[in-house]
Amino acid sequence: MLSAISWGVMIPLGIMIARYMKRIAALRKKWVKLHRACQLVAYAIGFVGWAIGICLRITSKGVHYNAHLNIGIGIIFLATFQVVFGFLRPKGKNKYKKYWNMAHYVIGWSVLFLGIINVFEGLAILRPPKQWKVAYTCILAVLVSVSLISEAIFREIERN
Repeated sequence: MLSAISWGVMIPLGIMIARYMKRIAALRKKWVKLHRACQLVAYAIGFVGWAIGICLRITSKGVHYNAHLNIGIGIIFLATFQVVFGFLRPKGKNKYKKYWNMAHYVIGWSVLFLGIINVFEGLAILRPPKQWKVAYTCILAVLVSVSLISEAIFREIERN
């Protein structure tokens, strides 16, 4: 469940913070700190979840979920790179900043999608009560809905 909270809820929230808070004048100076805090906490929780998963993999006899494991390794690799990369963000009008932004964006969205996929993989493995999958799907639907509504609002504002 740690990883579900981390990769499946907090990472999307952190992306939403970055995408929408910087567009609100009153929050423009705070979005970076909130984005970083949310993503670093998500990373820490996700790393603990990943470590627990690795320990379970090592101690389990003959039970292997390769897709879940491989996606998890990919997420940790990309997320670790993203955290390190985040501290190397070019300042001001650096000529490399557009490349940094592009890489940060691609890696971040990759972690987002892989995280969501792996949450569903994990739920399929655990086979918890149906309400868990329904609850996560509802949370995801709310996050997507808020994002779509925010996109529409901000696009309309930017047009006018």
